Amino acid sequence: MSLHALQRFSLGKIINLVANDLNLFDMGIYLWPITLMCLYGLLGSIVILWSFYGPAYLVGIGYLVILVPLQLIFTNKTEKIRKKKNLITDERVRLTNEIIDCIRMLKMYTWELSFMEKVKTIRKKEIKLLKEMLSWDYFQFSITMTSSAISSFLLFLTVYFTNGQLSLSHFVCNELS
Repeated sequence: MSLHALQRFSLGKIINLVANDLNLFDMGIYLWPITLMCLYGLLGSIVILWSFYGPAYLVGIGYLVILVPLQLIFTNKTEKIRKKKNLITDERVRLTNEIIDCIRMLKMYTWELSFMEKVKTIRKKEIKLLKEMLSWDYFQFSITMTSSAISSFLLFLTVYFTNGQLSLSHFVCNELS
């Protein structure tokens, strides 16, 4: 960067950029212990479910396993939209900073309305992508929040229809009669 560009680049902008990167780093550090605890919780849950319900628990766990690829698809979809939105947000912020830096010239030539329209157009694109991204996020969130209840329901339904016994002979006897 040139000396002139460095003088125009405010300390607040630098702190904002560093703070955003540091926040992403912090979130990564906090998520690793949670991930490890989830693995221990999953193993403990499998042992407890096996002791209470036997092989019938595989139906509930199977449902949760099926959801993993589905959630990965939603996450990838959301990530693509988020990247597009971030590019448009950067463009809007850059334009807004240019407007603020050159406000005297804009006022002098009465260009405020044309630049305001440019910012509005960019903001509309940004809001559209934000709504789309949040729709996918909320859909994924609703699946995540209901997965334990649906998994439990499938487990209990399996136990009910097998009279508490899940074996191959039970299914073969029902089909023969």
